[in-house]
Parts: sequence; C-alpha cells; structure tokens
Amino acid sequence: MRLVVHRSQRDVAHAVAQRLVAELEGRGVARAVAEAAWCRAIELGEVDPAAAVRKALRRRLAAGGAIDDRRYARVYNALLREGFERDEVESALAPHRALLGRPDEGHAERTRE
Repeated sequence: MRLVVHRSQRDVAHAVAQRLVAELEGRGVARAVAEAAWCRAIELGEVDPAAAVRKALRRRLAAGGAIDDRRYARVYNALLREGFERDEVESALAPHRALLGRPDEGHAERTRE
C-alpha cells in the first residue's frame, strides 16, 4: 500500500516521524515497529503532519511578547533546524511577517538564492 501525501506535508511528516521514531527507539521500541505505526497513523488520518509545524510555532511563541525581526528570525531558524520544510515554516509565520509590515519578504529572499 502506497501513501500519497502532498510534498510539503510529506517533508513535515518525515521530520516529525524521525523525531518520533528516535524517541520510541530510546524507549525500547523496534525501529521498524515505530515506523510502521507512524505510516499507519498517517494513512488513517490520525495525524496531521502540517499541524506539527503550527504546534511547534505555538510552542516557540508561547512566552508572548511582541515579535520583532530578531525574534522572527530566531523562531524561523529554530523551526528549520527542527526539520520542518521551508514553505511550511513560511506559511505558518506569514501572519507574524505581516505584523512586521513585510508580508512578501520571505518569498523575495527565496527567489534571490
């Protein structure tokens, strides 16, 4: 059985799955069993991989306070280091980017690379 997931969702799912599998392995669960359980959960719609980046963002912004350029950059880079796909991170942060007065800047930076 083949699982079909949108590309960015697949990338997010991969990052989340790797963290989950590593945690389960650390607790004594066989890697193959953990990976199979993750794939089955995705198949059944029990996990929303795209929601993972939003949850991570909420966790990083939980301290509250204004989001300035420096904090935006720290959160953006932290989410990338966690293994989330760049487009998902930019989408999740778009409302915060708009509050800084630069709603399209992230996409402009990408096209210059």
